[in-house]
Amino acid sequence: MTNINDVILEGVIVHKFVTPKIAILTINTGNATPTQNFPKVLFFGDFIADIEKNYEVKDHIKVT
Repeated sequence: MTNINDVILEGVIVHKFVTPKIAILTINTGNATPTQNFPKVLFFGDFIADIEKNYEVKDHIKVT
């Protein structure tokens, strides 16, 4: 482990919202617990164009 502060979210995109200033992805992180988790990940800057072009709902994604 190189950095103890790393957080990795991995799952399927269930919602995508993109504006010129922000992109928001809601990710289903799976059924590892009795209650499902749907964290939202916010992207700014150069990531917005990448999210808009390359990622769609139902795609599997891993965010570090």
